[in-house]
Amino acid sequence: MPRTPGIRRYIFNMLTVVSLLMMVATVGLWVDSFWYRPSIGYVTEADHIYNVSIDGAGVIVFSFADLTPIDPRFVPPQGWLVDHDYVGFDPNHEKFSYYGRFDFRWDSLDFLEARFSGLTLPLWFLALIFAVLPTIWLFKWNKRRKLGPNACPSCGYDLTGNETGLCPECGVTIESSDIEATGSS
Repeated sequence: MPRTPGIRRYIFNMLTVVSLLMMVATVGLWVDSFWYRPSIGYVTEADHIYNVSIDGAGVIVFSFADLTPIDPRFVPPQGWLVDHDYVGFDPNHEKFSYYGRFDFRWDSLDFLEARFSGLTLPLWFLALIFAVLPTIWLFKWNKRRKLGPNACPSCGYDLTGNETGLCPECGVTIESSDIEATGSS
């Protein structure tokens, strides 16, 4: 059964655009994190804090659980916490967490009878992940650009003179406007 690459190509292109925007945002946060330390968190009724912050070169996702034994002055009220501290530019400033190999880290410890769990992901790693789809798109675009006007967009077979609307090599349905039916000369 012939398959049409239209919807798959559209979905792939949309995912590529979203991935490219996420990569640009990640690189922007990476640069911004040398001047500012943005943080957003939420405090629940049960004295749990869930937080995401960016520090130095990493995204830190952590939680504090069982905060009741801690002095109430140090426990924020229930609700959202948003912070954006200015630290000035210093590429060697003290980072929030001690980073592990390649800046990846998982922490789980007891702190004043409260439970702390945290995961640190380096921003370079997130930017690298978000760069995968745009890189694949560039390779595919370059391949399509080199194929020529009468080539099948799926396999590259030369469709000059094809009037059936199907690629004989891979079976993909081809739009008649995509083929220049010049015939063989």
